[in-house]
Amino acid sequence: MGVLDTKEYYPEVIMANLPLEDYYNKDRTFGKFTENGVAYVIENKNTPRPWLQFLCNDKIFSCVTNTGGGFIRHIKGCNLTKEWSQYYLIREPYGKRELFIELNGERISFFDKSEDFTTTVRPGTICFEGKIKNLVIKLLIFVPENIPCECWRVEIKNQGEARNIKVIAQQDWQFKFLYETPEEDIKVSCNSNVAVAKKCGMKGVFSANDSIAMTEKTNEKFPDGSVSDIVGVSLEREVNIAENESVKWYVVSGACEDDEEEKQVLGCVDEKKNNDELNNLLDKWKCMIERNYCELPDKNTEYFLNYWLKNQLYLTYRYDRADMYVGYRDGLQDSWGYLLVDPVKAKEKIILTLSYMMPDGRCPRQ
Repeated sequence: MGVLDTKEYYPEVIMANLPLEDYYNKDRTFGKFTENGVAYVIENKNTPRPWLQFLCNDKIFSCVTNTGGGFIRHIKGCNLTKEWSQYYLIREPYGKRELFIELNGERISFFDKSEDFTTTVRPGTICFEGKIKNLVIKLLIFVPENIPCECWRVEIKNQGEARNIKVIAQQDWQFKFLYETPEEDIKVSCNSNVAVAKKCGMKGVFSANDSIAMTEKTNEKFPDGSVSDIVGVSLEREVNIAENESVKWYVVSGACEDDEEEKQVLGCVDEKKNNDELNNLLDKWKCMIERNYCELPDKNTEYFLNYWLKNQLYLTYRYDRADMYVGYRDGLQDSWGYLLVDPVKAKEKIILTLSYMMPDGRCPRQ
């Protein structure tokens, strides 16, 4: 009996077509750390499972895989795009983001067909880069600090002769709520470059600058047997791009509770606003990282403590358990860890949790 035969594993987590020898090979790598450990570049997208990057603020949770999959969820319980699988630990997100380049009538998937495709993850952002027929394409995705949306920044540089191309951004809206009236359908409308969906008092927005919005409604059956309305929503833009010229395109996808939030989301398709939000996010992460910093002989441990532990604490505090009623102890231990990241924010939750202490000093269970 070989060593691999004695391994215990869950077959459903092996998503890529890899032999077990590769799956359990601890020396096999799919990329490398860069920029002194703050970023990791995934150079081989055929990972054993989807490589998940999580982005969030206090209202929007975004999961992005290393090939554009994933979902967007609002803290009110609205899954704007296709939800994750039935597992508590996410194995295979159902949702899929798409970016297409159309050349001479041929539509080419950026995520599936790009040459030299890489994915770079860092606290707060995920960036995809690839090449399609002399077009160098970069797609950066982030979630602003205070606006309930996911922002895409698309940059295309033409290294060949002048040409006319069409750029298409696409995703599926599911709009499934934890609690909803079964007969309430998604109401969808398009107005030039803005697609809007309404359901259960929430509004979904998918928009981009200089684009045309289109939708197509279908039904889809999921592996668990449930059936849900799905709205395929896309944004298209035609571009005449000269040799060595670059074009930029700003796309937003969000879930809004009111008109003011919708206005904020749509404002992010403006280049200056988009740049301001990204710089604000990067400055915030720089501050959180530099607050506690170390240098160690073991660089993996150094990278973990300086960047990725803080990223994990941030996500646990604001993403994983922020939208659930958690226990008294959980609230305090999350806040204790979060002191490394943002003492001001941690103080707020510590005071809130302690406010439930009983007069005699006892603490409530849950």
